[in-house]
Amino acid sequence: MANIFYRIAHRLHKGSKDFLDIPVGRERKFLESLPEPVSDMQRSYNQYLCQNFYKHKIMVWALNAVSAILMPFAVVFLLAKGIFRIKENLGFDAECDLGSFKDVVPEALQEEYRIDYDHWFHAMSLSFSDIPFLLRVCAFRPLSCFFALKCVLKVGYYSDMIRRYSLKAVITHNEYAFSSTVLTAYCENRGVEHINVMHGEKLYYIRDSFFRFSQSYVWDEHYKDLFISLRADAGQFVIYEPRAMKIDVDKYVSPEDYADVKYYLQIYNRQQLEVIVDSMQKLQQQGYTVKYRPHPRYSDIAMLEELVGADAIEYPSKVTTPVSVANVKFAAGSFTTVLNQAYTSGKCVVLDDITFPERVEKLSARGYIFSSQTKNCFLLSKLVGENEENNKENIRKALPE
Repeated sequence: MANIFYRIAHRLHKGSKDFLDIPVGRERKFLESLPEPVSDMQRSYNQYLCQNFYKHKIMVWALNAVSAILMPFAVVFLLAKGIFRIKENLGFDAECDLGSFKDVVPEALQEEYRIDYDHWFHAMSLSFSDIPFLLRVCAFRPLSCFFALKCVLKVGYYSDMIRRYSLKAVITHNEYAFSSTVLTAYCENRGVEHINVMHGEKLYYIRDSFFRFSQSYVWDEHYKDLFISLRADAGQFVIYEPRAMKIDVDKYVSPEDYADVKYYLQIYNRQQLEVIVDSMQKLQQQGYTVKYRPHPRYSDIAMLEELVGADAIEYPSKVTTPVSVANVKFAAGSFTTVLNQAYTSGKCVVLDDITFPERVEKLSARGYIFSSQTKNCFLLSKLVGENEENNKENIRKALPE
């Protein structure tokens, strides 16, 4: 049932606007127009409205129409499954969906809970004790059937996990899901902590607005302020430094993997790659050593090999991220988590405003953390254009020891 719903929703979501193509001022104005939430239900619904901001009205109508048809069948089916649900004692009291990102899970949570990563959303069912809560969800905005159905389905997953494994906590990374605050209310009604963990870079994006968790772990005060500006509940945040972000550079020193500048590539077309290569060649003419590190999934490695040759490429399959970051002075790119890893590990960050001038401008308008940092952060245009010795000396002085 859930798979059918999500396939239909995915098809209807095609054609939604990309948030970077929308002026951030329009998003701010829309966010400010929404009422101050007086309940968790209102928080989730406000976030749902923010996500509809990117969709065509016909799409919203279609999602609601399909959801209205599916709702009664989904509830009856999940209640029937719940009759046969039995408890299992598998030796853990917290379930976490960060199995692929275990190195961002806070050590404090690992000490407090016995965390399992292998039984996330394996099944879904409802108990009859869930009915009063679900009635409140469905009655909150009865014509917003997509909002209600998605919350019901997510409650089905949570209800099954909590009852089956007798959980004390559910640990996730779902601040972008409009159902998240409803799920927090559901968990807390069951005496369960609902905890969110930041696992990737964040910008001003009203998709991530209004959410509330029992606790929400973020990497820096910058992200706490960013989320509060998006009207997330201010009392939930805990600042921490994940193991994945701060690399022990002394542990991974490898002279054969060193370069003054490494460009951390993502998606690019040929024209963009040619501009990147031209900038890197200018740095080489100034005496910098350069390497290119493609993204293992998104980068066209064959195109890169054609333009720069295999010897200039740092292949992710051969060099791990900690080794890569430990053996670089300037980490260059536009918008990738590895820049944050490099900065936290004491390296310099270089934003590519030559290849992607509009992107850098948009990122700045949306509160990208390196747009506001000054120490150890540079624009590529500044680095490439350093022909005067006094300016190069200023950069040298700005480098970390």
